[in-house]
Amino acid sequence: MYIPIYLRTTTIIYPISVFAMVLIITLVQKLFETGNYIEQVSYQPVDMSFREGLFYYGKRILVFLILAWWPIHKGQLYVIAPPLIVTFIEFTNVKAKLRVQYTKIIVIVGIAAVIGTISRLYLYESQGVSLTVCTLLIVISMLLFFSFYNISFPPAGAIGMLPLILKLEGLIYYPILVVLGCLILVAAAMICFREEIKV
Repeated sequence: MYIPIYLRTTTIIYPISVFAMVLIITLVQKLFETGNYIEQVSYQPVDMSFREGLFYYGKRILVFLILAWWPIHKGQLYVIAPPLIVTFIEFTNVKAKLRVQYTKIIVIVGIAAVIGTISRLYLYESQGVSLTVCTLLIVISMLLFFSFYNISFPPAGAIGMLPLILKLEGLIYYPILVVLGCLILVAAAMICFREEIKV
C-alpha cells in the first residue's frame, strides 16, 4: 500500500499488476495444496478486542511515525523503505522467533541491498543485462543466503528487488541507508516492544 506513494506511481498499471500477481500466487498456492505438494494453510483469526487492537496497532504506528519523521523530513526515504516497515512490524511481535536472530536479519537485509544495487547499477545499467536476468540472480542469491543462514525472511528479498524499480539518483547510497534504517527500526522494536500489555 505504501509502495505506490514511495515510487510516486500515477498509472493504473501498478494496481493491475499487483492484482494479477496476487491472483497468480493464490492460484498456485491452492494448486499445490490440492495436489498435496505443500501443507494446507488454514487461517487462524486473532482473538483481540477492538480496544486491544487499537492499543496494539496504535502503539506501533506511533513509534514508527516518530522514527520516520527525520527520513521523511530530509527526503531519505530509503531509511524507511517499505520492506523495512514490514521488518519493524515483525520485530514488534514479542513472540516472533526472529527476534533472537536479529543480527542475521540485519546482515541478510544488508546483503540483499548490496546485491540489488549491484544488479541495477552494474549489470543492468552498465553491462546491459536484462532486468529479468537480474531478477533471477537476486532471487537465487537470496535463496542461497537464506539456506546458508538457515533462516527465511521475505522482506529481505523485497529489499533486493527494490533497486530494479527505483530511480538512479542516489541509488548508490541505497545499501548504507537501508542498513541504517534496519538497525534503527529493529532496535526500536526490540526496546519498545518487550511485552504486550493487556488493556
